[in-house]
Amino acid sequence: MTVSIGYADHDAPRPIVATVEEADRALYAAKAAGRNCVLQATSHVDADDPQASSPSPHGV
Repeated sequence: MTVSIGYADHDAPRPIVATVEEADRALYAAKAAGRNCVLQATSHVDADDPQASSPSPHGV
């Protein structure tokens, strides 16, 4: 069995939908990175900037 996890931090004034979308992108990046991978969405400063929400790896 393998596990891939993507997560994002939520800041109160920000819509929860945006945080879930960011976590979803991190999840798919974790799946693409291989087995047993956890990725955190690093930032949500600018949704139009693809680098702003790039996931950062965390080992499991």
